[in-house]
Amino acid sequence: MQFLLAVALAAWLSCIAHADLNLSVHIEETSHEENEPGESGNAFADVESYEEALATHTRLLAIKEAAYGKNHPRVGKALNNIGNLYHQLGRYEEALAAYARSLAIKEAAHGKNHPELGTTLNNMGVVYHRLGRHEEALAALTRVLDSGPAKHDPILAMTRNNMGIVYDNLGRHEEALVAYRQALAVKEAVYGKDHPTVGATLSNMGIALHKRERHEEAVAIHNRALAIQREVHGENHPTVGIMLNNLGGVYTDLRQYGEALAVLAHSLAILQQRPDGHLPYLREVYDSLSRLRALTEDRPGAILFAKQAVNVHQQIRARNPGLDERFAQSLSEAGEHVYHHLADLLIAAGRLAEAQFVLDLVKEQEIFEFVRRDTSHGDPRTGRIALNAQERRSDQALQGALARPLRLAAEFRALKERPDGEDLSQGERDRLNVLEAALDEAYAAFVSQVDAILALARDASRQVEREVQALDLDYTQDFQGELERFDGQAVLLRIASLHDTLHLFVTTPVISVSRQVQVPRQELARQVFKAVEAIERRIPEATERLRALYDRLIRPVEQDLKDSGAKVIMLSLDGFLRYVPFAALHSGERYLIEDYALAMHTPA
Repeated sequence: MQFLLAVALAAWLSCIAHADLNLSVHIEETSHEENEPGESGNAFADVESYEEALATHTRLLAIKEAAYGKNHPRVGKALNNIGNLYHQLGRYEEALAAYARSLAIKEAAHGKNHPELGTTLNNMGVVYHRLGRHEEALAALTRVLDSGPAKHDPILAMTRNNMGIVYDNLGRHEEALVAYRQALAVKEAVYGKDHPTVGATLSNMGIALHKRERHEEAVAIHNRALAIQREVHGENHPTVGIMLNNLGGVYTDLRQYGEALAVLAHSLAILQQRPDGHLPYLREVYDSLSRLRALTEDRPGAILFAKQAVNVHQQIRARNPGLDERFAQSLSEAGEHVYHHLADLLIAAGRLAEAQFVLDLVKEQEIFEFVRRDTSHGDPRTGRIALNAQERRSDQALQGALARPLRLAAEFRALKERPDGEDLSQGERDRLNVLEAALDEAYAAFVSQVDAILALARDASRQVEREVQALDLDYTQDFQGELERFDGQAVLLRIASLHDTLHLFVTTPVISVSRQVQVPRQELARQVFKAVEAIERRIPEATERLRALYDRLIRPVEQDLKDSGAKVIMLSLDGFLRYVPFAALHSGERYLIEDYALAMHTPA
C-alpha cells in the first residue's frame, strides 16, 4: 500500500473539522483609464463572455501598438485592462505578465512614483493576493499610496479597501478595520452612501466583524451592503451572489442553518450563471455549503459540495500551468482549505483511497497506480475528483433544479445589458418586469429543491449503509464448517467499524464470540491513518501508535484468540480497516506476526 506521499498531511486533518467558513471578500480592480468600450474595470462583471471580451481587447491592443508603438502610454493602459480580463478568467500568470508590461511602460513615461501607476499597482496587488502572496500584495498596494493620489481619488479608496483585505489575511485585524473605514470615508464623499462600491467595502467590514465573532453587527452590515447592491444591480448580479455567501457564513456560525442554506443556495444559483469569471467565489460558496451540511450531519451532501469546491479550484490551477514554483505553491495554498476539508470528510467516512487522492492533489505527487480509478485522472494539478453514482445523481438533480433560474437569468441579462443607445420597447420593458418576478420565484424554488434533493441523497445513503452493515454480520455459523478443514489451526477474525462502535467477531470451528469497543468510526479512521504515516516516515512514534491500534483491534479478543489454539488468523475486513498493518501491530512485548500467521479472507 503506497501511503507514503499522501499520509504526510494526515496530521493536519484533526483541526480541520472546526475550521472557519471561508468568506468572499470584495477585491476591487481598476482600469478607468480610457473611455473605450469595456475598459471600465469592474464593468467586466457585466461581461457576458470574458473570453470574447479578452479577444476584443487583444485586437484593440494590436491596433494601438500599430498606431502608437509598443511602448506608448495608451498601450500601457490597454495592457492593464487585458490584465484585468485574465484575472477575471483566473489566468493569473498571464494577468501578472500584462500588468508588469503595463507598469514598465508607465514607469518609463512618468517615473516610478507617479499617480498614473496607481491602477496597475493596485491590480497587481489583487493578483498577488489571489496567489496567497500577501506581503507582495501589500508592497504593491503601499506603492499606490506612495504615488500620491489625490485625497478623493477613487484609486485611493480602492487601494485602502484591498489593503484591508490583505491586512485581515495577515492577521492584522485592527489595521484592516482602519483601512476599511478610510476607504469608506473616501467612497461616501465621492459617490454617496448608496453606491455599489460603498456596499463592497461594507461587506468586507462585515467579514471582519464576523471573524471577531461580532455576529449580529456582521448580519446588519451585510444586509445593508446587500440592499445597496440589489437596489442598483437587481437580484441577479454576481456581487449579490458573493455577498449572500458572506451572509450565509454568519448565519452558519449563529446556527441558523435554515437561513444559511437559503442564502447559500441563492448565492450558488447566481454565481453559476457565469462561473468562468467568478471561480474563486464559486469555490467558496461550494465550500460554505459543504461545511454547513457537515454541521447538520449530512455527510453525503457535505462530501458532494466539498468535491465541487475542489474541482473548481482544480479549474483555477489548470488555467495557470506555467506559474513558477513559488507562485504555483502559493496558488495551491490559497485553495488548500477545500482539499483538507474534503479529505477530512472522506477519512471520517472510511473512504481512504479517495482521501489519499485528494491529498495527492495538494502535494502534486503521482501515486495514481494506487488510487486512480479511471484514465481521467492525469496531472494532479488539473485532475478532477470523481463523483460516485449517488453523488452524480444528486449533482444531476441540482443542475436540473438550476435550469429554470439560469434560463430566466440569461433572458433577463440579454434585455438588461443592452449596449448603450439601444432602447427597450414597451413590450421588452414589460417582459423585464415579468422576468424579475419570475426570477425571485425561481430562486426560492431552487432553495427548497436543494434541501429536498440533499434529504433524498442522505436517506439513500443511510439505506445503503444499513444494507452494508447487515450484510454477512451473522453468517459465522456457515463459516464454521469451512474452518473444520484446517484442523483447528485457523480462526476467523471479522472486524467492522459501524458509527460509534467497533465490532470484533472471532469464529472457530466450534464457537463464535462477539466483542464491542466504543470508538467512533471517524476517530478510528484517523488513528489508522496516523499509524501508517508513522511507519512510512519511520518516526519514533510508530511503536506507540501501533500499540494503540493493537489495543483497539486485538486486545479485546486477545484471550479468545489464545483459547482457540489457532496458528493462523484469517482477517475479514472492509473499508479503511483493509489499510491496517496487522502484522506490525504491537502488544507492548511482541508484534502480532510473531504469534500468528495472517491471511486475508474474502467471502466467495
